[in-house]
Amino acid sequence: MKVTILGSGLVGQAIAYRLAMSELFDTIVVTDISAENLRKVKNLLGESIKTIQANVLEKLEEIVQGSDCVSCALPGSISFDACKRVLNLGIPVIDSSYMPQDPFELDAIAKDKGVVYIPDAGFAPGISNIVVGYFAKNLRTLENVKIYVAGLPIELRGPLRHMVNWSLSDFIDEYLRPARIVKDGKILSVDPLSDLETVEIRGVKYEAFYTDGLRTLLRTIKARNMFEKTLRYPGHLERMRFLKEIGLLSDAEFELANIKIPAVKVLEAIFMKHIYDPNMRDLAIMYITADDRKHTSEAFLRQSYNESLGLSAMAITTGFTNAVLCEAVVEKVRETGTLPPELFGMRYIEYFKSRIEPHVKLEIRKKEQ
Repeated sequence: MKVTILGSGLVGQAIAYRLAMSELFDTIVVTDISAENLRKVKNLLGESIKTIQANVLEKLEEIVQGSDCVSCALPGSISFDACKRVLNLGIPVIDSSYMPQDPFELDAIAKDKGVVYIPDAGFAPGISNIVVGYFAKNLRTLENVKIYVAGLPIELRGPLRHMVNWSLSDFIDEYLRPARIVKDGKILSVDPLSDLETVEIRGVKYEAFYTDGLRTLLRTIKARNMFEKTLRYPGHLERMRFLKEIGLLSDAEFELANIKIPAVKVLEAIFMKHIYDPNMRDLAIMYITADDRKHTSEAFLRQSYNESLGLSAMAITTGFTNAVLCEAVVEKVRETGTLPPELFGMRYIEYFKSRIEPHVKLEIRKKEQ
């Protein structure tokens, strides 16, 4: 079978590495506009991987021709168009991008072509959705669903008590974009910094703030209360609140020497110097609880940077999830249309765990209240 991976950044590289270990695919094609990214794929996997350097959107149909499935690791700004065009060719798509569009907009196309489209195939959303879907299936009525996730530097440093090895604009957006939560059965939109919380997970204390990670869960999962919060080391959120108070954490414009500059662009330039480190050693953490008043289910995941592979924890948890879902689509899944990860988790949790756990340890347990 043939799989084509669109994009060979950190996530695309992790997808390619995991699929190269699969017994299901004999042809793996990776495409990217960046020669440097494709060189890193070759360094990681050797000549067994076929690479195509091209503008993906310009030559998409030619690139994916003959594929049994397509893995999308493109930026969210262009992924919707790419996924739509691939689905129109009758090829299933597993998509890790965090795009702004509603993935159910592609449901009709996928059903018409008789293929499946799995969006949000990553860490969070992604693994978090799969776990919540499994909990929803096994608990009678969901009362509270609490999702805590984090991508953190292993070494605590920097003026913000945090470092970033991914898009700074996306990092800043987490503190600006209203977060959707469920409270007393109603969907609310809240300020990310409106309800800061201190939590202790496995003996380690963190700060937590709302982030907009529920996405398809808002449509597919019925719970009285549900939220996602992102974890940071203590002291970080106080500094972010200060930046908000002085107007830097804002979409407003500053006027400097008769030139108007958005505040977030000023902040991004400052962050590039002080907190951005593409080679940062990181760890990914996930802790989820769900209850029906009588029983509580919980899940825990902790993944560290892989020194031997040179892959970040976030790349591994996101990319390996995408790769396992690629395997599931060609081997197990028979649904058509948009299949969000939580519905996959309801039906195929054992398959997912058996394929992901040799590389990423996911603990799930159920206990009485």
